[in-house]
Amino acid sequence: MATVTAASISVSDSLERFRQEFNTLRSDVSNITSGNITINNESNNRILTSVSTNTFNAESGLTYDGSTFAVSGAVTISGLTTFSGNLVIPNAGNIGSAGDTDAIAIASDGKTTFSQQTTHSGGILIANAGNIGSAGDTDAIAIASDGVVTFSQAPVFPDGSIAVADLDIDGGTDIGAGLADADLFIVDDGAGGTNRKTAASRIKTYVADVTLTTAAQTNITSLGTLTTLTVDNIIINGTNIGHTSDTDSIAIASDGVVTFSQAPVFPDGSIAVADLDIDGATDIGAAIVDADLFIIDDGAGGTNRKTTASRLKTYIGSPALDVAFESSATDITMDSVHTFSHGLGVRPTLVEVWIKCTDGERGWATGDYLLMAGAGGVGGTIDAGLSIQADATNVEVLAGPEIRIHDQSTFNEVSIVASKWDFVVVAYGGDLG
Repeated sequence: MATVTAASISVSDSLERFRQEFNTLRSDVSNITSGNITINNESNNRILTSVSTNTFNAESGLTYDGSTFAVSGAVTISGLTTFSGNLVIPNAGNIGSAGDTDAIAIASDGKTTFSQQTTHSGGILIANAGNIGSAGDTDAIAIASDGVVTFSQAPVFPDGSIAVADLDIDGGTDIGAGLADADLFIVDDGAGGTNRKTAASRIKTYVADVTLTTAAQTNITSLGTLTTLTVDNIIINGTNIGHTSDTDSIAIASDGVVTFSQAPVFPDGSIAVADLDIDGATDIGAAIVDADLFIIDDGAGGTNRKTTASRLKTYIGSPALDVAFESSATDITMDSVHTFSHGLGVRPTLVEVWIKCTDGERGWATGDYLLMAGAGGVGGTIDAGLSIQADATNVEVLAGPEIRIHDQSTFNEVSIVASKWDFVVVAYGGDLG
């Protein structure tokens, strides 16, 4: 506090000016009851420290200009310190202890180096979305309000400072492709604690040099090229066996059913006849035609080939008595011609005309078939039989006024009720010439 002298007031000042200066003086000394106050090193903005009862020092290392508190010397803080803003140290400055002054070294470009493994028992708190950095990189460590930490530079850690248990590779981004020779792995060189990188190609070379000497190997996940491999049983822990270009070439379902994505190629004679199960196959669902294929052992010499059904007919001889056509059940109309298109392309060798019972009659049950004897019917009664004509296209069945059969119960010759019977025509292959 400065002394008020006559120099503070000029002769031209008014009485009011004198009164103001006097009141200021009274305010300054209102709490002083006795003695004098001495201020050493007096200068603007310096903070006072007590030297004795009535003596103070204006400290050059402690200043406050109303907005900035500046300390030029060392600072010792005994309690918890909380910063609402950023903590900035000089470029290439350090944070440390008396025994390790550069425990945390922050380079001018913001890179942070820890000389020891860091331990924080009470925690370090900065303001939400605050930073830890240096004068040259004030956001070297940025901590978001949700706690996410971002480094502006690649951090440098002392060897061995990160424990394996602290690594979380499960949450990492998948490589998204097959391993390549240039891919890198981490390896503890010689198991001595010195970690290095190695290319995947070195792993491949190492595995190729390994010789399996024990009777059983556990969890072999990758092998190089095997010249010879003898295996009693193979059990896969997946569903497919394949190639890089066809990963599911052999698909094995959970019930053991094996599906091939491509037609397999077997050596001649490798599949025994006893291993074939045609009984479980899907029926052809139609009459055999000339283009249908059969398997034949050519010359009985073990060379299997295919042959068409037409060759079987030729081998057996012509005319061949093959069932080539069977009509659907057709309503019977008396005094009319019934035409059936057989599509054989040749005149059939033999034609059969059957009548099928659709509603039990004359002792015959529904579904019974009777083979008709041709013209004259059963007893040769006039106008009671059938006439049958066939050519290379159609079979024609002419029915007269009535068709006669034997009653199954009485054995007597009787006329049928046409509505209770259908025609069924069967034609056999070959040609009458």
